[in-house]
Amino acid sequence: MLNPKFIPLAVTCILFFVLFGIGSVQFEGFGSSRVFFNLLSDNAFLIIAAVGMTFVILSGGIDLSVGAVIALTGVVCSVLISKYNMHPLVVFPIVLVGGTAFGAIMGAIIHYYKMQPFIVTLAGMFFARGLASVISEESIPIEHEFYNQVAEFGFMLPGDAWVGTSTLIAVAVLIAAIIVAHYTRFGGRVYAVGGDMNSAALMGIPLAHTTIRIYAISAFLATLSGIVYSFYTFSGYSLAAVGESWMQLLQ
Repeated sequence: MLNPKFIPLAVTCILFFVLFGIGSVQFEGFGSSRVFFNLLSDNAFLIIAAVGMTFVILSGGIDLSVGAVIALTGVVCSVLISKYNMHPLVVFPIVLVGGTAFGAIMGAIIHYYKMQPFIVTLAGMFFARGLASVISEESIPIEHEFYNQVAEFGFMLPGDAWVGTSTLIAVAVLIAAIIVAHYTRFGGRVYAVGGDMNSAALMGIPLAHTTIRIYAISAFLATLSGIVYSFYTFSGYSLAAVGESWMQLLQ
């Protein structure tokens, strides 16, 4: 008997494979391992951002700043790498720390000022997108040997399926999130806060610490998503993650 809590996951997986099967019937060559892993590669940044959003939603909140953080990350990375000749391995820790701090600040405002997450993260979205536009309104290409090496890293699977760095990072993030959500004290606290915040407080759960960590994790993964997206586009653009991609994140 399937545990009720796994029903949404089972339904999602079934729908995915049903749609993939329909596509395989309608389009020649669609039903191949190459196309399957290309789907993961092309949407790796969305998977990473969605994992962070999942923690926020489980806690009963929402984070509208994710798309803007992705864009800001790409712009900052491209400027520091292309214009200031900094190595990507130096840039990435800087933007990850900055992104995490940005999320922690939003979480602190939400908790201590008792403000709605929708309002706080909407302001965060305008701030991040605006800052990205102030830095550069044009797309900034990234030309660095490290990016070429990352793009070439990976391995082949049967059917000419290529598993690259972005896919590996997305899968690693997903596995780590499952472990954190189901097998750690923090994961239990997230579910408790999302179930009933007053009951969670009565149980002794540190609401401030938990809320701040939730939004910090969401922003950290959005920043990581921006880095992965920069590997995909080899550029940074202030209007990235707007439109169809952003709507996919909200869904």
